[in-house]
Amino acid sequence: MNFPKLRSGAGFLVMILLTDYLVLCAILVPPSIYYVAKTRDGLDPADCGICRYHLVFQGTANMLSSWLEALLAVNRMVAVLLPRHYDRFKRRCIQVWCRKAK
Repeated sequence: MNFPKLRSGAGFLVMILLTDYLVLCAILVPPSIYYVAKTRDGLDPADCGICRYHLVFQGTANMLSSWLEALLAVNRMVAVLLPRHYDRFKRRCIQVWCRKAK
């Protein structure tokens, strides 16, 4: 893409997606590995009271990353296939509509 206008809307989505994956990989996945290893070593899963809360945060982060990837794909598809309509797609009302659809 040689046109900076086509890249302007995707930068924000990429930044949020990068932050989401950083949280997933640095904060949420290591405790998951620890819980699996402890369960393998004989810890009863019912004894793990924090696992419920951890699962909620990990599920939320996974869902957020899926929605962000979908929005980024739609953003790029409109930019490539319909470049004349991309400015209309970037309008705030459409972005708000996408956020409310979640």
